[in-house]
Amino acid sequence: MVRDKLQDKSYFDEAVGFYKESIAKDVEELKSGELTKVVKMRYCFGLVVHCMNLLNNTYSRGDKLDDIKPLLHDVLTFRKWQNDYANALPEQEQTERISWEEMREDYLERHLKWLSFAYCLDMGEEYYLKALWQTL
Repeated sequence: MVRDKLQDKSYFDEAVGFYKESIAKDVEELKSGELTKVVKMRYCFGLVVHCMNLLNNTYSRGDKLDDIKPLLHDVLTFRKWQNDYANALPEQEQTERISWEEMREDYLERHLKWLSFAYCLDMGEEYYLKALWQTL
């Protein structure tokens, strides 16, 4: 049963397909080894955005909640990758990470939605602490 009554299932099927494909392409690009650390950090930010959109669309489409939980793990993984790439930046490039990591007002809704999904799906204290650590 579709949870979002403004769109039909085919709308969400298309969106889910798009975000899954985008995530797969970005992960493959990261593995290629051809990107700089700054670009890899930015790609990971994009992976988080795409994963959150995928999470929202799979939920809205009516997918089973247990099928959505792995996406929450993916969000956490991509945030960790982003942090790892940022930590690997040379000293002179460390300022580049600030705008990609800070919890700004324009990203706040996404972070709150992420934590809301995690709470509603009972991801547990360890997950919440990792999620909060990754967003600080």
